[in-house]
Amino acid sequence: TCSIHREENEAVIASVLKDCPDFDVKYALSNWSRRGLDDDGLSSEQSDALVRVDPKEDMTNGFFVALLARKGMSVVSHKKKKMRERRKRRRKQNSSEKIAKKPKQS
Repeated sequence: TCSIHREENEAVIASVLKDCPDFDVKYALSNWSRRGLDDDGLSSEQSDALVRVDPKEDMTNGFFVALLARKGMSVVSHKKKKMRERRKRRRKQNSSEKIAKKPKQS
């Protein structure tokens, strides 16, 4: 988000994790030192996985980063799955377009 407010960041992530128990927070931007704030709904490990950018400290706009992934699925395997799904849709679409363009034989 482009927000620095706990209620728009950590609190939202805590709510999402509560409502969607099959998701978890993954560690984002490991070289960034400023991490998420403690929140009642997040473990310290989950807060540490979040990223905060402070306008005063970082000389930029403030923002917040959270990386969520389905439990039991690595971020890489999730990306690979999405790529396979996209390729499958494209092949299906291309196949449909070829059939539509095929000239009718009389």
